Amino acid sequence: MTDDSEEWETPLNRQAFFALKNFSTDWRRDLVALLRSDDPIHPVVREVMAQAVEGETIDGTRLVLSGGGANADLRKGLEKRKRDLKVGAYMEALIAEGSTRETATEAASETFCVSFETCRAALTYSRNCEAWVEHSFNGQSKQLLDRASLRSLFHHNDMDDQRKKAGRTKRGNASKEL
Repeated sequence: MTDDSEEWETPLNRQAFFALKNFSTDWRRDLVALLRSDDPIHPVVREVMAQAVEGETIDGTRLVLSGGGANADLRKGLEKRKRDLKVGAYMEALIAEGSTRETATEAASETFCVSFETCRAALTYSRNCEAWVEHSFNGQSKQLLDRASLRSLFHHNDMDDQRKKAGRTKRGNASKEL
């Protein structure tokens, strides 16, 4: 009877392992071959792959995704806007309970670890978003989109507006038009 680890070893696992150690003439081909195969990934190969993606293997090999800057900018923009809605809703709740705007700003700054200016901008953004959603939700849109979808649409519209104000024609780090 063979050891379990030997049953998992295949030529594709060995090729991928050596590719992850930078001992391959075409590391992409070797990794892709294993990933697209029906071979189970050997635990050692899986661990070295995780180390390479996480940062760096002991040997100094690492895997990095490149490109997609525009998508990263879009994702970061959406995350910021979603955070602004949370900060704004938090501040609105405090104000509704009787806090002053300044006290709500201080509390939100502490709670969300952001600056006072960010809190003030978040409250304005949140109010603008909610007013737009309320206006849209009372129209025909309520048959087609829920409130969350309308907020998402507002976020995208706001990002387009900000991009146009900055003079950019594309997302990401595109240069300004001349």
